[in-house]
Amino acid sequence: MALVLAIVVLVAAALLEAAYLWGPLGDDPKVSAARPVVISEAAQRSVVDTAAQAAVTFSGRSYETYDEQVDAATATMTDAFAEEFRQTTDQVRDDWIEQQTIVVAELEAQAVITASDKQVEALVFLTQFIERKGAQTAVTPYRLKITMVETEQGWLVSDVESA
Repeated sequence: MALVLAIVVLVAAALLEAAYLWGPLGDDPKVSAARPVVISEAAQRSVVDTAAQAAVTFSGRSYETYDEQVDAATATMTDAFAEEFRQTTDQVRDDWIEQQTIVVAELEAQAVITASDKQVEALVFLTQFIERKGAQTAVTPYRLKITMVETEQGWLVSDVESA
């Protein structure tokens, strides 16, 4: 009798565990003002690091390797955002090369704004050093809100806004 009771208790516990993990009792976390980050700290840090490195890649560029750097930048982006980025960079390409512009972006800080298993918003602080032929180097600090989305290719930039 005790064995039957123990088996019933174990089966009931297993069913409750299954209902909690995969069923109606499961925690389906949603990003909200009260809970802006619903993924593990390790996961959100990894995605924010990826966003920060992408920001350095797409914010820096040299007239000497302009096209290659644009290609490298678009590799960090979704197809839709890469197309938008290319349109913008194509518009300034000739002036960039003519003025022998070099922009170096240095990462200052990064943070998570919101994070779920499908989308992460990161805040990235950069300093840009801008050199142009015949001009003094300009130093510009700025910050970006970068939206990253999970794709089959991994986490990619889907949007960038000045913050």
